[in-house]
Amino acid sequence: MGLFRRDHTPAADALGTGTPLTVDVVDGQFVSALTWTRAVRRVVDLAQPTLTVLRRAGVSGSVHLRPGPVVGGVEGDVRLSGGGALGVVVDENGHGFRLVLRLVGTERSETHLIDVGVELWPHQALDDVVLAVSSLISTTEDAPVTLPEPLAVTKANLQLLHPTPDVPEQWCACVFVTRAHDVPADADDDERSALWVSHTVGVKLHLDGTVARNPDDDDPHGEVSRENLATAAGWAAVDVDLVPYARWLADRTQQVLGMRVRGL
Repeated sequence: MGLFRRDHTPAADALGTGTPLTVDVVDGQFVSALTWTRAVRRVVDLAQPTLTVLRRAGVSGSVHLRPGPVVGGVEGDVRLSGGGALGVVVDENGHGFRLVLRLVGTERSETHLIDVGVELWPHQALDDVVLAVSSLISTTEDAPVTLPEPLAVTKANLQLLHPTPDVPEQWCACVFVTRAHDVPADADDDERSALWVSHTVGVKLHLDGTVARNPDDDDPHGEVSRENLATAAGWAAVDVDLVPYARWLADRTQQVLGMRVRGL
């Protein structure tokens, strides 16, 4: 019978042994005392691409995995070394994962799908994770900073601009500033979106307040951002300072991830 035995115990690297992000619990049981059935091992295997991205992004903590509600799906929690926790939902198709933020009380909110491409370099993984988390924070949390009336930030995110021979690698905040406007009660989603677009401008700026420029970006010299910032100032009839919001978003994103991000 021993000839037909299959060992389902994963290798140490599958559990992240010796790394800052380790799998410690699977389906409610500590791995040190776990019977590795085929089903339990499958949970760990399905989570590997997601764990690889999180490790490359620099996330550290204790991972608790469990089968998801759909076939082939995996869910779990990362109890962060820096405090707090993130939920993880692995796509059943294996194309990516979503991070789950705990908001007020038991309310949960998920990021957009984060890619698990095997060729992701560490900075790309970090960029993808920070972009997803900052985007979610901007639409689900109230910032303690405000803009002059009638302006408000309606969406924002943090992006890592890749280096070029003339420009170093830098983080920037992409901030969408919207002027207050009337929306008919019977407006459908398309009409609401069109109104938002017509009353919104986008500005990319570094955390020191300078307008972002990068030859690989769609606004290589920052001209569009400068024009949009001037438009926002015209709407408010005063200068508009987006640095306090960008600084809050950077600090809050790092707090949620339980880590310090170089350059933020």
